[in-house]
Amino acid sequence: MAIIAEHDALNLKTTGYRHYTRDFERRMIDKILKGELARLNDITIDQINFNKLADEPLRSLKNNMICIVTLLGRAVIDAGAEAEKSFSIGDSYINRLERLNDAESVRLLVIDMVGHYAKLLRDERLKNYSLPIMRAIRYIHSHLYETCSTRDIARHLGLHTNYLSALFRKETGVTLTAYIKRLKLEEAKRLLLAGETRVMEIAEMLGYNSVSYFSKDFTKWVGSSPKRYAAGAKPPETGGG
Repeated sequence: MAIIAEHDALNLKTTGYRHYTRDFERRMIDKILKGELARLNDITIDQINFNKLADEPLRSLKNNMICIVTLLGRAVIDAGAEAEKSFSIGDSYINRLERLNDAESVRLLVIDMVGHYAKLLRDERLKNYSLPIMRAIRYIHSHLYETCSTRDIARHLGLHTNYLSALFRKETGVTLTAYIKRLKLEEAKRLLLAGETRVMEIAEMLGYNSVSYFSKDFTKWVGSSPKRYAAGAKPPETGGG
């Protein structure tokens, strides 16, 4: 049996077979653990079907998704999520996977699954915070498209602004203002990548008083201006022949 397995492995290599590299795994997991899911809806079938794991395309795609389930499940457990819950989620998605009959349905299931694992990890991490900080974080997520100042959050929670700011930094390691800004700019990245909203509109939607202030914040955080970031995300145009 070992000889057969080695022979099959050699055949796979000669036909262009690739496996997820450790660097690829690390980068993908890092984005999920940090909540950087702005491009989640842009996941393509080719990105999922990274390896040829079966002769039949749909079966290969499904096998690749099973690999992703294993990878994500292990990673969120290592990051602090409950093992049994993680395994149960993975089993559920694998069972749903086997009932699918087309590649697009598999792609959408992968998107749903990654978002589910990210939420699991986020919820588990929230358990490490005190009730006021948990409520503050939930408030920020639900009010991204508003001004959402420290004063607004403190008023909503019935706490003194200075007390909330000090407690937030103590428990999360970042200031409340920096946390709000990071979430808003991550949302801006998602909107820019979608390509359906202008920079000026995004700035207004996210509660910025001016486009220039938004652009300055975005450039400092991302390392690229909003327009350049959006342009770099577009596929190159092909010339006519």
